[in-house]
Amino acid sequence: MSRTQLSGTSVAVAVALTMVAALVAGLLPAWRTAAVDLRSALQDGGRGATAGAMHDRLRRAFVVAEMAMTVVLLVAAGLLLRSARALGGVAPGFAVDSVVTARYALPSPAYPGPAEVQGGHARLLAAAREQLGERVALSSKIPLDGNSGGGSGFVVYGNATGRQDDVNAALRLTTPGYVETMGLALTRGRDFTAADGASAARVVIISEGLARRLGLGDDALGSFIAGTSSPFRDSTGTPYPWRVVGVVRDPRDWGLRNDPQPQLFMPLAQTPAEMWEWSGREVHLVARSSQPVTVVRSSLAAAVNRVDPTLALYDVQTMQQRLTASLALERANTILLGALGVAALVLALTGLYGVVSYGVQQRGAEFGVRLALGATPRDLVLLVARWSGRLAAAGLAVGIPLALAASWTLRGLLFGVGSADVITLAAASLLVALVAGASALIPARRAARTSPNSVLRA
Repeated sequence: MSRTQLSGTSVAVAVALTMVAALVAGLLPAWRTAAVDLRSALQDGGRGATAGAMHDRLRRAFVVAEMAMTVVLLVAAGLLLRSARALGGVAPGFAVDSVVTARYALPSPAYPGPAEVQGGHARLLAAAREQLGERVALSSKIPLDGNSGGGSGFVVYGNATGRQDDVNAALRLTTPGYVETMGLALTRGRDFTAADGASAARVVIISEGLARRLGLGDDALGSFIAGTSSPFRDSTGTPYPWRVVGVVRDPRDWGLRNDPQPQLFMPLAQTPAEMWEWSGREVHLVARSSQPVTVVRSSLAAAVNRVDPTLALYDVQTMQQRLTASLALERANTILLGALGVAALVLALTGLYGVVSYGVQQRGAEFGVRLALGATPRDLVLLVARWSGRLAAAGLAVGIPLALAASWTLRGLLFGVGSADVITLAAASLLVALVAGASALIPARRAARTSPNSVLRA
């Protein structure tokens, strides 16, 4: 799985472009309202009445369209926000705090064969533990490293369960202490120990998902499994038996959004000879420490330099940084749509205020007559509120179906929330209704303060 990386420049450009687009689209109703000459409009006779009515309808249509798009953007942003919150509540299955990882590779000229590679790893691990004084382990692959890692097919040894199909599992070559250092939850059995060396009985740790897929269930501990590819067979083609000594809860190595995949952990010291060249040379140093990250990083670098000055650590990150990077796209989408939704909301407020305010000024004489005939200021306030409410209702009537259609296209980006989420739709609709009410406040107060005497004398 490739990691999506977002630079500050790309985010800034995207924000600028979306904001400019929103401003260009949203300011059109306000510009058309501001461009009206009220005096000439009021003095216009029958010749301009039809054109004025058409302009009024056009302005109202623009405001309705703007409010509809506001609903769409608010619903989309709300769905992504709820999705991000749902992702934040997912347990990754590994430790995030206080874990620092770094990668290195042993070059073939200096480490030509399996014995040299294994010896080099052992010396580097011992130096790192001595330098740091805390939990350090090695692993060929780690969660969220941007690479799903090599996988292989596995079956129950001797096919005792009657299964015929092998189960593909991601393979992790690890040293003793990796399960604890990475914070994996060991539900049954034990971690690897120093006794699980190259000459010892072959052992593995499997994930709960692999145990289920193999049909082992609660009987996984002590069972024997076998690999189906050539590295897991002897020269005669007979598969090696690997005894399950531990079971861990499924870690989400490929990100919080993706379902956990079956995994198998094998002692690095027991790596099959055919696998050293393509799986055993490049590994991750994993350190779990309460010390500052800078101290851990410098300690690991010093340990590597002391063992082999020609080696260099790279891809040095904390697990928190890896987790944050894996969620960067979700956060960017939420921020961009949220910013655009807020901008559209402000512009909808401006456009609706302009249309309602213009309507109040245009109907000043009517208000005076109403007051003279016995209407109260409260009646005028309610009248203006109904104007604004009708526009808002029209915007919602158009916007909600559009929002449902737009959110359906976002379903691939959502997690833990449906595209037709009632809470999000209700919240966006309520927010638009509140904005419509706020936009009518000042024009309604102006209408309530109309003096019938001054209007009728004009």
